[in-house]
Amino acid sequence: MSTIKAVAFDMGGVIELNDGRNILEEIAEMVGAPIVDFKKAYWERNHLSNVENMSWENMIMEVVRVFNKTSEAEKRVREFVRRYNNEKIINRELVTWFPALRRIGLKVAILSNATSELRGKLEQLGIAPLVDEIVVSGEIGYQKPHKEAFDVLFQRLGLRSDEVVFIDDSAKSLEKANEIGYIPIQFKDNEQLRADLAEIGVELPRMDYYKGAIVKESLIHPDILKSLFVIKADVTEDDDPWHLYTVAVNDGDFDRIQKEIKDNRWYIHFWKWNEMMVLFKDKRFRIDFSRNMAGQQEAIDYGISIGIPEEQRDFLIDHSI
Repeated sequence: MSTIKAVAFDMGGVIELNDGRNILEEIAEMVGAPIVDFKKAYWERNHLSNVENMSWENMIMEVVRVFNKTSEAEKRVREFVRRYNNEKIINRELVTWFPALRRIGLKVAILSNATSELRGKLEQLGIAPLVDEIVVSGEIGYQKPHKEAFDVLFQRLGLRSDEVVFIDDSAKSLEKANEIGYIPIQFKDNEQLRADLAEIGVELPRMDYYKGAIVKESLIHPDILKSLFVIKADVTEDDDPWHLYTVAVNDGDFDRIQKEIKDNRWYIHFWKWNEMMVLFKDKRFRIDFSRNMAGQQEAIDYGISIGIPEEQRDFLIDHSI
C-alpha cells in the first residue's frame, strides 16, 4: 500500500449532518412517487445543482415535477427542504480532527458536490482555514463520482490518487474508487470513521471530553445543538419519535445545557472514563464509577421523586469514543 498523504472529506452527510432522515425518501413519499423512480430522476438531474449552480431546492423541484406538477406539492416540498436545511448541524468533533491530521503530516481537503456558494459558507463557518484544499463541483464543472472531479482534487493536492483517502456518506459517490485509485471510506459516524482510519494506519489522538446523548425535544432552544460537537444524530422508531443527538462536551458546557432543559420530565447525562454527570432541570449529580458507583442511587432516587419513568432511569453509557 502506498503511504497515505492526504485525507479528503465530503461536506453533506459527513462534515454537515442531518438528523438521520433520508431527504429523497421523504420527498418521494410526499409527492407520491416510487422511491426507485424518484432516485433515478434525481441522479439524472442533480448535475443542475452540482455542476450548473442551480440551487439544490430548485433542482429538486425539477425532479418533483416529473411526478407531481401541482402547486400544493411544490409548496410542501419547498417548505420541507427549507426546514431540513435549517436543521443541519456541523459535525464539530470531526472538524477538530482536521488540525490533528495536519499535525501528523497529512494534508486535509474537502471535495463536495455543491454550488459555488459552498466556499463562502466554509469561510463563514471557520472551516476553510483548517484545510489545505477545497474542491467544489459547482466551481470546476465536474461532479463525483466522475474521475474528472477527483483528478482536480489530486492535482491541487499535488498527490497521486493512491496517496489520498476520500470519505463520503454516499456509496454512489465512492463507486468508482477502484477505477480511479483512491482509498474510499463510507462514513456512518465518527466512531466508525476513527476505526476505519486506524485500520489503514491513520491514528487520531483521543480527546478528553464527556460523551452524552441529548433528546432534541427536551430542549427549550434546540439551536444550542449547533454549538456542540455532534458525533451522530438518530431518530427513534416510536409513534412519537425523538431526535437523539450524541455529543461531546466539556465541563464548561454543563451550565448552559442544563438551563436549556425544558422541565423535570427530562434529564441529560454525560460520561467519560470513571465518571458520569446527570443533569436534571434543577439538580445535577456526579457519579464516580471508581468508588462503587457513588452518587448513582441519589440520581435514581431523585428521578423517581420527580416522576421519570423507570425505563428512562437506566443512565446507559458507551465508552467507544
